[in-house]
Amino acid sequence: YNGSDKRRSLLKFDLSALPIDAYISDADLALYLDASKTTTGNGADYVARRIKSTWTSAVTWNKYDGTTAWTTPGGDFGTVDAGRTTLTGSTSGYKHFDATWLVRDWRDGTYPNHGFILKQDSPENVNNVVQFYSSNSSDPARLPKLSVTYGSGSINVASWSRSEATGRVSYSVTASGSGLAVAGGPCDGWCSWSLDAYYKDGTSELGQEN
Repeated sequence: YNGSDKRRSLLKFDLSALPIDAYISDADLALYLDASKTTTGNGADYVARRIKSTWTSAVTWNKYDGTTAWTTPGGDFGTVDAGRTTLTGSTSGYKHFDATWLVRDWRDGTYPNHGFILKQDSPENVNNVVQFYSSNSSDPARLPKLSVTYGSGSINVASWSRSEATGRVSYSVTASGSGLAVAGGPCDGWCSWSLDAYYKDGTSELGQEN
C-alpha cells in the first residue's frame, strides 16, 4: 500500500514431482526482499493466502488473464493464512512464510494448486511498499523458493500385547519407504496410534491416544 493504492503479488510452484503418498512435515515459502525498493519502513503484517481460481501471466488487479474479471477485484483468495510475517522492509534477504497446511491440502487434493497471493494484512492501510525478487530475476540466489520436507512409504503395527495385570499395551511399529522411522512403546488402556510427522533425517514421532 503506497498511501492510495493496494499492491499484491501472485506466484505458483509446480508440485507434480511430489510422490502421491508423500506426507509433508514442512513447507517453507521464502521470498527475497529488496530493501532498496522499500518506501517508508513502516512495519506491517504480510500474509500469504491460497488463490482460488486460475490465472495467467497477463493477470491484472481486475482480470485474472487480462480478459476475464476476477469475482472480486484484486484477486479471489482464501481467508486463512498460509504464512504470516511482520516486515518493515529495512533489511534485504529471504523472508519466510510457513505454508505447510496449504501444501498438504494441495497435495491431497483438498484444494487445487492455483498458487499464492501475497498481500499486506487487512485492512491493508499501512503506508509502505516492499518488493520481492520474482522468478524473472537473473540472480538464482534471490529467486522465490518453496522448500518442502516430506517422507513417503507405509507404517505397520508389527505386534502388540496387553497385560491383564496392568492394563498396559506394548507395541512395535515398522516403517518402510523413504525418510520414515518410528518407535514403539507402552500406553495405558485402549490406545490408537497415528504417525504425527515424517522427517528427512529418518526420525519421526508416533502420536498416542488413550
